Amino acid sequence: MKKGIPKFVYLTECLKKEIQRCKRGDRFYTQHEVMEKYGFSCATVTHAMQELTALGMLTRKTGEGTFVLSPVPNENDSASIQELTLMLPYPGSMLGIDQLSWFITAQIQQSVTNHYPGHCRVCPESDFLKLLEQNQVSLSILMNPRPEMVEKLQSRSVPYIIISQNQHHWISNSIYINHMSGVIEAVTYLNRELNHRKIALITADNAAHIDRIGAFRIAMHTLKLELPEEYIVYAPAGIPAEGAAAMERLLSLPDPPTAVLADTDQKAFGALQYLHEAGIQIPEEISLIGFDDLPECNETQPPLTSISCSFQKIGILAVEMLNKLVTSGQTVMRNRNFLTSLSIRKTCSVCRRP
Repeated sequence: MKKGIPKFVYLTECLKKEIQRCKRGDRFYTQHEVMEKYGFSCATVTHAMQELTALGMLTRKTGEGTFVLSPVPNENDSASIQELTLMLPYPGSMLGIDQLSWFITAQIQQSVTNHYPGHCRVCPESDFLKLLEQNQVSLSILMNPRPEMVEKLQSRSVPYIIISQNQHHWISNSIYINHMSGVIEAVTYLNRELNHRKIALITADNAAHIDRIGAFRIAMHTLKLELPEEYIVYAPAGIPAEGAAAMERLLSLPDPPTAVLADTDQKAFGALQYLHEAGIQIPEEISLIGFDDLPECNETQPPLTSISCSFQKIGILAVEMLNKLVTSGQTVMRNRNFLTSLSIRKTCSVCRRP
């Protein structure tokens, strides 16, 4: 397995290749057989097989086992006769990029390619532009495109759907990932259910995370909680080492927080490692929440509570919206707002400090 690729993503890809060698209706491996063959934990195998089931590649029959159920193209779907071009921010192999970008992009790519009934071509932005200039794009789904690229699609009357993870608010044809809902839910959970009043944020001062910062400030204000400026620590690179350094800085304050929200799981992983090395008990002495709900959240000690966004469901929704756009003959579709939500695990508990 290549370094930096999440175990869940790697295993899912391996199992997809296994499925491709099977026929519809064939009995597939049991969970125990997958664990023995690939050497992964029960949590990783369970997650991978659940996602393959959600993708329509496997079906589980109670008392009988797991069987292959590959997606079958719908010949009556007007969009299926055209090739779909999926533009991602990174090349199809996605090697050499950070783990978080790998996870998000791989999840969207898998769900789109497995649910679109026709052929799907995946390419990075540079290749997409060349194809567009050569009039070789018939339908498109784009992740975080630049405004000028969307203008070119519109000028050529190419049906498109945007998956927007950045702060550009598109007028139409867009699935907007709402980061704010999950952050507000997380802060509310810490305060109202667990009685935390001293809550800090590890974040990045950039456009990509401005919604998360804004939502944190709104939640703290709404709950009438004090927010000293030193409770917001910036870790712009987003790597675990910065999360560790930010946690060390927070705990060195004269009045340290009792709970910390990190705006990525990568930073939360680093913060968690620092707490372990410092001999601080989690969650007894401090509560911690991450953001993105990477598969590794199930494997940390203790398992990390995190804000979740189902990128596979977003990919499926993009395909559904595109098909409706084509079958209706329209060029404009109402935007959809995809909410983030809190996945509660074991890194939070009732506050024991005043």
